Amino acid sequence: LQRDLLPILTQHRQDKPLFDAVIRLMVNLTQPALLCFGSVPKEPSFRHHFLQVLAYLQAYKEAFASEKVFGVLSETLYELLQLGWEERQEEDNLLIERILLLVRNILHV
Repeated sequence: LQRDLLPILTQHRQDKPLFDAVIRLMVNLTQPALLCFGSVPKEPSFRHHFLQVLAYLQAYKEAFASEKVFGVLSETLYELLQLGWEERQEEDNLLIERILLLVRNILHV
C-alpha cells in the first residue's frame, strides 16, 4: 500500500478506471481487524494474526498521514459532490461511497 498504491493514487488521479480500482483495493486492505475476525481471538495463533493485521493497519494509517493523499481524496470527493443528482452517474456514487469508506477505515485504526 505505502510503496505502490498511494503513489498510484496521487499520480494517476485522472485515470478513472485505475483510480477506482486503487480505491476499491485500499478499502479492502484497510478493513478493520475486528470486522475480519469478529472479535479479539482467544486462541494464540489467531490472536497473533489479529495483532499482525492490526500492525499493518497502523502502518497504513501512518502512510495516509500525508497532505498529498488526503488532498487527492478530498479534491476528488469535492468534484463528485459538486455534480448535480441528474449529472451524477452510478459509478460516481460508488466512488463517493468508497472514498468515505476508506476514510472511515483509516480513522477506525
